[in-house]
Amino acid sequence: MSGSRERIAIVGAGMAGLTCATALELAGPEVIVFEAAYHPGGRMACLRQDGYEFDSGLPYFSAADERFRFTLEHWLEEGVIAPWEGWFVDLEHGNFLRREQAAPWYVGVPNMGSLARHLSGLCRVECGVRVAGIRREDGRWRLSDAAGRDLGHFDQVLLAVPAAVAGRLLEAVVPEWHERLSALEATRTWVLMLGFAERQALFFDAAYVSDSPINWMARNNSKPGRAERESWVVEATPEWTRHFAHLAPEEVAVRLFRAMQEASGVHLDAPQLRVLRAWQPGRAIDVLGEPWLYDSDAGLGLCGDWCLGTTVEAAFLSGLGLGEAVSEAVLS
Repeated sequence: MSGSRERIAIVGAGMAGLTCATALELAGPEVIVFEAAYHPGGRMACLRQDGYEFDSGLPYFSAADERFRFTLEHWLEEGVIAPWEGWFVDLEHGNFLRREQAAPWYVGVPNMGSLARHLSGLCRVECGVRVAGIRREDGRWRLSDAAGRDLGHFDQVLLAVPAAVAGRLLEAVVPEWHERLSALEATRTWVLMLGFAERQALFFDAAYVSDSPINWMARNNSKPGRAERESWVVEATPEWTRHFAHLAPEEVAVRLFRAMQEASGVHLDAPQLRVLRAWQPGRAIDVLGEPWLYDSDAGLGLCGDWCLGTTVEAAFLSGLGLGEAVSEAVLS
């Protein structure tokens, strides 16, 4: 493309948006990533409170695709991720089976948010900015925040946010995309974080749980680079979260703590710290079935884990693919 330097806005600084931004670097456009939260990462999140530390969103990731494995090798060399080597099981009412891993599990170090911070250092990210409006003006896209504040004109806008959020932004812009995205359902999921004074008598470091309100639980301090204080993250199943949506948060926490003891068959000490949060929207139930969407004529694109699945790898591949497609259009 000749003339002035192309300006591209990416909305969302999770794995998909940050990967897309870094993929665009070689093409030479001016890229600005807007993130509504005060930190990049999306569900690659970490909560610190009262001396405890929890990976409150995605607990780990693995790699099957060769491109993602290649990138993981670089991250390992740079020291921003490390393999998580622990005792992982499938659990049901105190009965367990050692979980067979098809590929190693990796985590960010010293927490899951570290990888996002590393990637955000490779591009321009403006956190605490919630993009609420997209409209066409003089052949370009004008963005605005929730207060109506002007965020500037851009030649292209790439959305790397949950499908429901992207759908709302595009309702008056691309009705066809809005309809497709509105049909994709995502879960709301309760996550309980527990801090204990002493190590608990749980024989495993992480467990996928069957026949329980709990989907997954993990000893966060078993991950490399973490603080030593005993900290557990307990994730409810989407079905249980939906069925008991009417419960007060305190009651949710009590029931999940009880379910944790029932599933493990272990009596636990009263925690010193108990924090409950809900991911809304959380993991995708329905996926788009395409790695990304891009209209080069309009200068609009979409990417996210929900395009392909629910994993960090899915988000990476979606963001990488869109970044490469946009780079090709910019350079043509």
